[in-house]
Amino acid sequence: MKSFTLNRVLFSAGALLLGIILLIWPSNSLYFLARFIGVFLAVGGVAAGVMYFQDHDSALKSILLVMALVMLICGAVIFLHPEELIKLIPTILGIMIVTSGRLLSFREVSTEDGGSLLSLLLSRSAAESSLLTRRSDSLP
Repeated sequence: MKSFTLNRVLFSAGALLLGIILLIWPSNSLYFLARFIGVFLAVGGVAAGVMYFQDHDSALKSILLVMALVMLICGAVIFLHPEELIKLIPTILGIMIVTSGRLLSFREVSTEDGGSLLSLLLSRSAAESSLLTRRSDSLP
């Protein structure tokens, strides 16, 4: 139980530190995050390549080679061009907000009492605001 509490405290402290760093240096943090994702993918690709050459009897051997190549190439592209991944962040957030809003509205409508109108309106406004944000990003 103590290790569980220690893990929660460490996770909370790390999340707080990361949040402060993102607030102070948002642009640099996004470039660092994008490059970290690129390195993470490239290392995963190398690991999958090593597994391909070590595992001789696996039925998934050909998939490992394809996975290794795709991860390595994606990691290198993201590392060399982090701005492309950074441009996708608003789109990814918009998709997450729309999905969350839709799931919330479906859950509220499917309850026994018919769901609350306020929850339905809030989820719809969250979905619409994410779409408006996406449209304003694409304007010249």
